Amino acid sequence: MSRFARIPLLLMLAVLAVITTVGAASAAAPAGRSAASVFPRVHSEYVRMPDGVRLAVDVWLPAGTTAGARLPTVLEADRYWRAWAYTGGYQQNLNYPIVQPWNARGYAYVFADLRGTGASFGTLNAELGRQLVADVGSLADWIAAQPWSNGRVGVTGVSYSADIAIGSLALRNPHITAAAPLSYDFDPYEDIMRPGGILIAPLIDPYGLLLQILDKAHGTTCATNAQTRELCQATGRTGAAPEPVDGPHGKALRAAARAQHYGNANLPGMAQAGVYRDWSQGPQSWTVASVGSKTSAISAGGVPILTFASWLDAGTANGVLSEFASLSNTQESWIGPWSHGQGYFADPFQPGRTSMTPAEHQRLNDRVYAFFDRYVKGDARLGGARVLHYYTLNAGTWHTTTRWPVVGTHMRRLYFGARHTLTWQHGAARPGSDLLHLNPTAGTGHQDRWNTNLTGGKVVYPTAPPSTASCSPTPPRRCAPPPP
Repeated sequence: MSRFARIPLLLMLAVLAVITTVGAASAAAPAGRSAASVFPRVHSEYVRMPDGVRLAVDVWLPAGTTAGARLPTVLEADRYWRAWAYTGGYQQNLNYPIVQPWNARGYAYVFADLRGTGASFGTLNAELGRQLVADVGSLADWIAAQPWSNGRVGVTGVSYSADIAIGSLALRNPHITAAAPLSYDFDPYEDIMRPGGILIAPLIDPYGLLLQILDKAHGTTCATNAQTRELCQATGRTGAAPEPVDGPHGKALRAAARAQHYGNANLPGMAQAGVYRDWSQGPQSWTVASVGSKTSAISAGGVPILTFASWLDAGTANGVLSEFASLSNTQESWIGPWSHGQGYFADPFQPGRTSMTPAEHQRLNDRVYAFFDRYVKGDARLGGARVLHYYTLNAGTWHTTTRWPVVGTHMRRLYFGARHTLTWQHGAARPGSDLLHLNPTAGTGHQDRWNTNLTGGKVVYPTAPPSTASCSPTPPRRCAPPPP
């Protein structure tokens, strides 16, 4: 999950398109066509859910769209505000470079603030909970009823919005015809919050504080203290608020909506309380948040899935392999050498390279475009093929398989051997034991695959300094901790 900033893959098209304001993105009506017959290039409004909660949405349409256009639609529902507005009237809509290529291909694009977030009403009673997922189905129904829609919706997102996107496939909504969840968490407990059952508190604590700022939970703002000021400065949130919907009452409605976020649930709070995999508390539980609990419904729905993950992005690669093994849906999966959100190249055996070229970003984008062209714009027949493309670190090569583990994989058991080694030979173990002294200050740096999952930054593994621990040369091997 991109914890500190919303870093969608398609934002990388900023190198190919000029970032502009919402107002500058508006298009005049084409010559010979009355302005009244043409929908706005972009507009925002509230969409009412079945329980009455109103969600804020931005609707981006190709220039010159009129009723009866029959457009396929891309839907993204986000936790981190669909768009930002700054004090002083400054407004830079970073969604424009994401949207522009889709609009050029004939798609509508709908961004939504999830309930209890941004300018949407409601209170978040569970992160990655059932209600958030259900709202995606309601939004798909609303899109299908619009006069410009062809009734077909592709769901996508990066990180949190991707978690929601793939979860929505369990709804079996007839309007959702494809999904492209990118850098998502198949199992938030195992793949990001408590890998191996161990809480990564130093990483999730800043994330929890950021969520409180975004929600103004318990009155927390950028100005609350030095820590919040520093965090807002680092993430570009200083002076920012969720963009209000259009109209004279937009700001007042935003204020009323945000007042309902005061008591929002918080994912790090869930991680603190949810020590065990089967933990649950009211509507919150790891089971509900996990794709694993939805595999039967997702498979039954049969919606085709494209996804990107990385060997060096927390546990997202494990998640894609779980998806590949457990879902029967048509799948196109990629596990590559990328940072969270595919922003940077990440192969520790090529430490001199961290940048992705514009051409590499474009190839990734083109795969998503082509996938949605087949299953959202078009109505391609689902063949049930499951294809996994994976990059081999160090070798720098790509491979393709239709099964995992790959053909030729063999499982072998290792045994304890002499002189603190491992061996293939059974019976080579010696009696006795080793005493391992753990150094809690040791680690893999601030840019490892876990830390950068929070930031979307470059993944860098520094060369480890030589150990300064003092150890006895003979068993039992006792080590004193290195000096501070």
